[in-house]
Formats: sequence, C-alpha cells, structure tokens
Amino acid sequence: MTERAAINKPILLLSLLGLGFFLYQLPTLFSGDAAADFRIYYEAALRFRDTPSALYDMEKPGFDQYLYPPPCILLFSLFSLLPLKVAYGLFISVVFISFFLAMEIWRRIWESENAVKTSRINNALVSIFLACTAMMFHNLVMGQINVIVLLLCVLFVRLMPTRPVLAGIMLALAVWIKLYPVVLVFWAMRTRQGRIVIGWAFVAGLGIALLLLPVLPFQLYLDHLHKLRELSNYTSSHIINQSLPAFLYRMGAGNEQFFGWPNVYQIPGWVKTTNLAMFIVVIVFFATNRSRAFVGATGSAFFMALIPVFSTLGWGHSFIFMAPLLFICFQQLLFSRVFPKWLTAIYLVGAVLLLIPVHNAPGFLQKIPLSLQNLYYSRFLLMALLFMTVLVFHYYRNARLNQESRLT
Repeated sequence: MTERAAINKPILLLSLLGLGFFLYQLPTLFSGDAAADFRIYYEAALRFRDTPSALYDMEKPGFDQYLYPPPCILLFSLFSLLPLKVAYGLFISVVFISFFLAMEIWRRIWESENAVKTSRINNALVSIFLACTAMMFHNLVMGQINVIVLLLCVLFVRLMPTRPVLAGIMLALAVWIKLYPVVLVFWAMRTRQGRIVIGWAFVAGLGIALLLLPVLPFQLYLDHLHKLRELSNYTSSHIINQSLPAFLYRMGAGNEQFFGWPNVYQIPGWVKTTNLAMFIVVIVFFATNRSRAFVGATGSAFFMALIPVFSTLGWGHSFIFMAPLLFICFQQLLFSRVFPKWLTAIYLVGAVLLLIPVHNAPGFLQKIPLSLQNLYYSRFLLMALLFMTVLVFHYYRNARLNQESRLT
C-alpha cells in the first residue's frame, strides 16, 4: 500500500501555519527569557563538579531546581564546560536534530508495522508541523531535555523486535535521564519479546549505576528519591502545567493561582485519587486490549502520550511525547480513503490549538467563568485526550467495517 504522492493540502496548510508561528516566536530564543530550565541544569552541573554531594541541595519544595536522576547530570556536565550562551545554543541544536531523527525513525516504524510506503513530501510536511508546535518550541526556549528522551524511547520501540539488548540499553538510558519512560514498561510487558527487553533494561540500568559509582555515589540516588518523595505531594496550578492534576486543581482554585509564581501547592486528596483512578483505567484499557493496533508499536505511542497527562507536573514542553501519536493521526488522515470529514475537522482544529503557547492568556478570557478559562488553559491536556479517543474510535470503526465487508 502506497500513499498518493500528491501534496496533502490540509497538511501543507498546517505546516505553513506552523512555520509562521515558529518564525514569529523565534526572537524569544535569543531573549533574556530563554534557557530558564537549561540554566538550572547548567548551574546544577557546576555545583556537582565543585561538590557532588550538593547536587540536590534545596531548602524548600520547588520545581525550579534539578530534579532528574543522578546519571543525567553527567550529560549537563559536558555542556557546563562551555560558556552558558554557547552551551545553550549547542544544546538546542542537538534537541532540534534529535526531534527530526526521532520522527524519521518513527516513520520507519509506522511503515514497517503497517506495510505501507509514505510520501516523502507529505511526511516531511507532517514532521515540519510537529517541529513548529508549541510543545516543541517550549522545549527549545526553555532548554528542556524531553526531546532527547523521546528519541531514546523511539529507538527502544524500533530495536525491541530484533535487538533486545540494545533496546534495553536505550530504555535504561531514557529512564536515567528522566523517569517518564517507565510508563513504556506497561506497554512492553504484554509480549514475551517485550518482557525480555524489560529484563535487559533492568540489567542495563543497574549496570550503568554500578559503572558510574566512582563519580555518582549511592547517596545521590537516595537524595534523589527523597527529593521526589518530598515533591510528590505538590503540584503547580500555573497555566503552563497542562496535566490532569493541574486541571483538576484549577477547578477549585482562584484566578491568582492560574498565574502566580512560585506556584507550589499541596495536591488535595480527591485530585490524587481521581488522577490515580483514571490512570489505572486507561492503563488497563490499553494493556489488556489485544487489538493489533494497541499491541504493536502503535500502542507505544498511546503510552508515551500518557506521560504528561497524568504527571503532577505536565509542563507544556512535556507534551512533546505526544508527537508519535500525532504522527499516526496524520498518517491515518493521509492513507484512509473513507476518513469522515468530521474527524478531519477535529484533527485540523486540534492541531491549530497545539500551535498556541501554553502561557498565552488573552484578556477577553477574564470575562468568563474560571471553569471555562480552565478549559482553554488546559488545551494540551484536552487535545491529548481527544486525539487518543478519536484514534481509538477510528481503529474500532475500521475493524467493524472490515468485519462487515468480510461478511457480505
């Protein structure tokens, strides 16, 4: 099956619109507001190089500090050898390249699993649009590590069927940079090959920690666990936090809690319970669904998209883990010959909403109830849930139509 080579007009329009948004915001990368997160990592690396035991030293709960696993600091230590501005420029260049590499690998995964051949031009337009979304721009302007983690996750999915040891190493590296990819264990454990790879990932993760003991003492891992346990009771209700816990918290928060900073609040019990219950329900649905679409590599895209949804800190930039899922949505749009117009409209409107930066707060919203404002300020979350729901509906619909065609 081969996609028609003609340029898809809606996707062309989206990519041009995305480029316009990206170029409009480009000066932000060179402003004093850029590299806010990267500066935290950079300073943590300097602190680590001077006094390793001080890596996690902070007197009070807060999110503007180094919170990643100990091995991750070695990556930032390399960048800390350069002046801050030079290091930041080099880092976002690596991030940008990593994103297109991840999308190219994901394209091959999707083609292999679905026995199709995509159009190079349309595939390039999809990748360009995704690179211009607000999620990606936030990663660049903040100097965030998510895209490199995404690349490792995609490599894990790509290598799992044929190179289990290497796939396990990719997952171990991803988790030692940022804990988010642990969610992929729920996806991989459903198959025998996946369980083998998870075993290798555990061995690789332990091996990495042991090999690095001379430079990363065991106490740092205990400090990290203590820091995570301390912060697990808190969330931020600021609009840049797009996660489900933030959405639920904002439902009962005042307007000032939407925008103030620092913005650290204890998570109410009902928010914790609701978030955990919904996470379990969704995980069980995907983990027990034996449809080929969810067992195969496509299923991993759903699990990656869940990462920012249920995290207590689903910052706008963390929604870049939606990229593989969005890629699949657009490929379905390109290939399906019976794609309903209303589904196309949902994809296109949702895609446009993902171009708007999370900190965008138009003045006219102040005149409507906070509950309705919260819908706008949680649009990345709502779009993630919407795209997952629509794609699940599309798969079930196709399965039903195929069954009906076989019976007639």
